[in-house]
Amino acid sequence: MSSKMRNLIELNCSNIGSFKDSDLIEIGNCFPSLQVVDISYPDHGSGFSGLITDYGIIGLASSLKSLRKIDLSGNTFITDQALVILSSNCLFLSEIGIRDCDFITQNGIALAVRKSGNLKSIFMNGIGIPSIDACFLDSFAYARCLSELDLSNSFISDELLCLVAEANLPLYKLVLSRFFCFTFDGIYFLLSKYPSLTYLDLEGATFLNDESMIELAKIFGNLTFINLSSCSKLTNSTLFYLMGNCHLLTIINMERTNLGVEAFSAEIVVNPRVKALHLGWNNNMNDECLKMASYVCPNLEVLNVTYCSGITEEGLLQILKICLQIRCLEISKCQGVNNLELHFELPKLEDGSKCGSLVWELDSRVSSWVRV
Repeated sequence: MSSKMRNLIELNCSNIGSFKDSDLIEIGNCFPSLQVVDISYPDHGSGFSGLITDYGIIGLASSLKSLRKIDLSGNTFITDQALVILSSNCLFLSEIGIRDCDFITQNGIALAVRKSGNLKSIFMNGIGIPSIDACFLDSFAYARCLSELDLSNSFISDELLCLVAEANLPLYKLVLSRFFCFTFDGIYFLLSKYPSLTYLDLEGATFLNDESMIELAKIFGNLTFINLSSCSKLTNSTLFYLMGNCHLLTIINMERTNLGVEAFSAEIVVNPRVKALHLGWNNNMNDECLKMASYVCPNLEVLNVTYCSGITEEGLLQILKICLQIRCLEISKCQGVNNLELHFELPKLEDGSKCGSLVWELDSRVSSWVRV
């Protein structure tokens, strides 16, 4: 391959088993023009027949001077040394993925951030266990280009959020899902400093209620994506406030919340930009909620109401009649849906059948209807 593809710039070796240091070194020798490399989550299902260590990363980094993006996630034997070598040798490095790398510490991340002047994105988890290192906190002052930050499954203090806020980063994507420790005051201060955010993930923020979420939403002027799944105190008030007041929102995730337990506001505002609602596992959600969603989001394309036992055919038909742009509908495990009879056109469904009394489930991976 290298004799014919010497100028290859992107290589994805994710989920490959028996991957070893010698393979990485050979990849570096054969494809010196590589800019994007994914070696995340090696498949050790048949045993540890191969392992990637710092030795392999050092060999790779020494050959790939143009490397811009690398995902090391799931390689549990890589240490801080690999990060330092990458950030020192690969001067164009702009994105690093290090989720589930057990031996990479806050100190290693801090050194990489300080050395990588072009770093725009870093995806990590498990930070702050048992405490947050001062060097790690200070490193955000050096991350002048950082625009995407993922700190999932981490112990995140208000102090850390304040430091990120005061770093004045060009941040547009922030992921703080399934976190621990920080409070509403911390997240409000951070978000107030970044009104330009377009992507926000606060999955599992159990302290959020409708009142606090509506207060946050007042500063979401540019948000196009929000994930509030597993925020168990949030109800219809949050959903319809977001849709009515965050005019650029296109995707809303509110799975496993408390939709359906509260009456609707008297003022309902149409938002034609909303294209996707992921509302699965809301047992209290009912047909009335779906009907209101159809009025508010007439251009809806994707709807997921998996495991919503309170909805019936009546609510689904209302959505399908009004939202003619629907191309993806997930209604699996909806116990209240027995027969969904379609007697009208669904123009955006490539393979939509209109005959018979059938329950349908859309397989979003292939964008086609399958019978269940």
